[in-house]
Formats: sequence, structure tokens, C-alpha cells
Amino acid sequence: MMRQIFYKVIICSCMLMACFVSKAQNAYYFHFHDEGIQVFYTDMVDSMTVSKVDLEGIEHEDFVTQQVWMNDTVFNYALADIDSVSFVTPSTIYQPGVIKLEDGLENYVVSQDSLTIIFRTDTPSDLLPRKKDKLVYLRQTDLFPAGFAGEVVEVVKENSGYKVDCTLRV
Repeated sequence: MMRQIFYKVIICSCMLMACFVSKAQNAYYFHFHDEGIQVFYTDMVDSMTVSKVDLEGIEHEDFVTQQVWMNDTVFNYALADIDSVSFVTPSTIYQPGVIKLEDGLENYVVSQDSLTIIFRTDTPSDLLPRKKDKLVYLRQTDLFPAGFAGEVVEVVKENSGYKVDCTLRV
């Protein structure tokens, strides 16, 4: 009985969310019990349905799978594996040692070439990255046309500023 109620609640919530999707949030976020997330862009999804046929093709009395129908593909997920479905972009949680250049350091950047960043000579020492720090810049700007991600290998003070060499081990 509880199982049927659980599946009906999941089905109803998916249908309600599909009706009230915000135009600003153009994606469905399926959150799974194993902490995985699957993202589907709303303009690529034809429909979402539930099925009594499980992932191995065995039919059950109750609904057991969630189906996401797209133009040329159907994604099937076991309902028991789905924790929730949302339309809100999950926040990014950074690991310890990650420094976002957007948090004050970008104002001190003089230049960037591949995995080397030059910071101004007046960069406060408490803001300067240290060896093993992971630097991240998520925006695309003239200075960082492809963003930036790198682990600091060394910081050297030069006449032109602080030269920070990084590697891709992030």
C-alpha cells in the first residue's frame, strides 16, 4: 500500500512540475539516491511518462520506471533510484583548496597565457595563491576566453608581477 502511494506521489509530482516549469529554468534535474544528477533541457524533452515495465523488460503491477522521451531517444530510470526531480539549478560546491578568481583575485590579474597567470605586484599577499591551490574562473572574458582551471605548481615574484604557473591536475 505504501509502495503504491509512494509511486503515485512521484508520478503526480513529476506531472505537476512539468506543468509549472519556469521559463528561466530551462532544465529538469533528476536527483538520484547515489547522489548523481541527470540534466535534461526542457526544449529537448518531448514528454515524461511512467511504465510498469522495469529496466530488464519485466512487467509489474505497479509503475516501476520513469521514462523521459526525446526526439530520438528514451531514457528509462527505476523509480526507486530517483530521489527527486527539480527545476532549480543545483548550487556548485567547491572542494577545500579551490579558489575562485571571481572572488577578488580577478582584479589583480595582468595577463594569462595557457596555464600561467601574472598578478599585479600590489596583489595582497593573503590573496596570492599558494602551491597546490586550485584556481577556477568560470566566466568567459577577454582575459580568460575559455575560463580557467589549474592547480598551482609555483608562485614566483618577478618585476612584472607574481607569476603563477599551474598544471591541469584539478
